[in-house]
Formats: sequence, structure tokens, C-alpha cells
Amino acid sequence: MSALFLFIRAVISGGIATAVHFIVLMLCLDYQLVSPLDATMIGWGCGFLVNYPLQRYWTFNAQGSHSRLFGRYVLVSGFMFTLNAALFWCFSLEPVLHFFNTLPFPNQLITPPKNLAYLYAQILTTGLTFLCNFILNRYYTFKT
Repeated sequence: MSALFLFIRAVISGGIATAVHFIVLMLCLDYQLVSPLDATMIGWGCGFLVNYPLQRYWTFNAQGSHSRLFGRYVLVSGFMFTLNAALFWCFSLEPVLHFFNTLPFPNQLITPPKNLAYLYAQILTTGLTFLCNFILNRYYTFKT
């Protein structure tokens, strides 16, 4: 399978998992269920559960022992979880949130979420972690 085709599949399956992550994150924030950092970690966990079968069976079509592949996936995901939390924490510092609140939003198209700055923080975090996650999954987790 070509690298471009694999990357496109990773974008689609990762996009589904990311959508789950963002929905859970925004619900937790909108209903003030937990702190913003806890909300992104809970959202990440929900995305994790969606992402493994998509990546294994659809993106990489990995053959092999579930215990070996899932063990590698957990290891890589643990690193990605830490990276996600660290980046989100950095982007959630007051000066950064203030900057995010100055960014334009298409108010005429949709109503902005209550916690728009945190959404921007998560978008930036996700963009920075996606490529790292793809490379680790391709060359380590699902390499058979």
C-alpha cells in the first residue's frame, strides 16, 4: 500500500477518533464536569477506544497477534497521551488562551462554543500530535 494512501486512511480514521475526542472534550467543558485538562484526557481516552480497531483493521490492515499489536498500541498511545496532555496544558496557559480568544471565528455561520479558546488549544495540540502518532503506528505499532 502506498504511503500516501496509508496517510489518507490514517487521516480519515484519526479524524473519526479525533471527532469523538473533541465532542467529549467540549461536552465536559460546556457542562463544567471536570477541569479543561481532565476533559482533554477523558476525550483522548474515548478516542483511543475508537482509534485502535480503525487503525489496525482499516488503515494498516495489520495481521498478527492481537496481544502484541495492542501492547504496542498501548505503549505508543501512552506516549501520545502524555504528549497530548503536556501540549494542551501549555496551550491552556492564560497568555495563550488570551491570544486564542483574539482569533477570528465565523460567527455568521455557527454559534461559537462557550470555550472557544480551549477548542483552539486542542486543535493545535491535535495537529502537532497527529504526525508523530502516524509515524509511530506505521513503523512500530502495526509493522508486521
